[in-house]
Amino acid sequence: MKTDPPTPDDQVTAEFPAIGDEDTRRDSIMPWLIVGGVIGILALVIFAGGLRDPGTPTGGSATTATAPTTTATAPVTAPNTTTVPSSAHVPDAVPLEVRATDPQGVAVEVRKTGPNGAVVFAGTLAQGEVRTFAIARGLPLWLSLAWAPSAAVRVDGVPQDTTGGTETYMVTQSGLRRLTGTTSR
Repeated sequence: MKTDPPTPDDQVTAEFPAIGDEDTRRDSIMPWLIVGGVIGILALVIFAGGLRDPGTPTGGSATTATAPTTTATAPVTAPNTTTVPSSAHVPDAVPLEVRATDPQGVAVEVRKTGPNGAVVFAGTLAQGEVRTFAIARGLPLWLSLAWAPSAAVRVDGVPQDTTGGTETYMVTQSGLRRLTGTTSR
């Protein structure tokens, strides 16, 4: 028996096995994309430090640097003047006033508990800008000035000598005590 060769109409109607419907494949990928996204978010949270309260210590030996912040506890009395905190809020405290006198301003850092202690304030004061801090009895502050002659410092209203260069001072209720040497400008 002889068979006829296939005609063009036979080739058009021939069926091919289906591997899978395109919509079905797309729908089967969606759960994997969701699972991958959830895993990615979990990895990011774990890498970034977890879902703990920011005030809770991590228990490790690494320290976290934070930007120093200051809060004004008394209303600002003049432009470019901030009080942090005023002596009225700290019993037996006297004010430490730092005023920038140089047109380029002055970089100031105030710390408590020691020259490497907690930062109370760190920033650059513009010319004429004033920051006031409370010095409690028996609890000195440490004041660092990037260029001491660029600042006018008063302790309990008494002007203090800030000659020299880049300086660090221990500030008590009785005045400044220079802790570092000078550098020339």
